[in-house]
Amino acid sequence: MLLLADGIGLPDPQRVVPVMVDVARRHTSLNLLNLEAVAAAHVLQATVWLSPPGAGGILPQVLEAERIPWQTLTPS
Repeated sequence: MLLLADGIGLPDPQRVVPVMVDVARRHTSLNLLNLEAVAAAHVLQATVWLSPPGAGGILPQVLEAERIPWQTLTPS
């Protein structure tokens, strides 16, 4: 994770930020990083990977409410 492949990029903020605002209205307890992750997953139609500790937090409930697929991955 310290070196990303050349094909990795960032989603366009003009698409992500409005979705972040919508998600923040529905899920007021999310911090900025979680809002961005949920919004980016919406925009990219992506599956969110959570660590085991992350899967024990609030994010899985939000992802399910937003109909975003997610799975738990243990870092190796």
